[in-house]
Amino acid sequence: MHSTATLTLALRNVGVYTANAQSVVGEFFLADISVPRGVYVRMGLGVPNLFAEAGLVRLFMW
Repeated sequence: MHSTATLTLALRNVGVYTANAQSVVGEFFLADISVPRGVYVRMGLGVPNLFAEAGLVRLFMW
């Protein structure tokens, strides 16, 4: 089965970057769910401001 689009929340899902995912993911979007930046800092994640321009970001299309 091939999806038209796949949506992940807050951070990108690394599983969609695998060779097996290419045949099922379609367009890949990342959506903002308003996680405070301090949460990422406390987790030791260096996350750029991905949602500076929009609450939905198109990352790629297979």
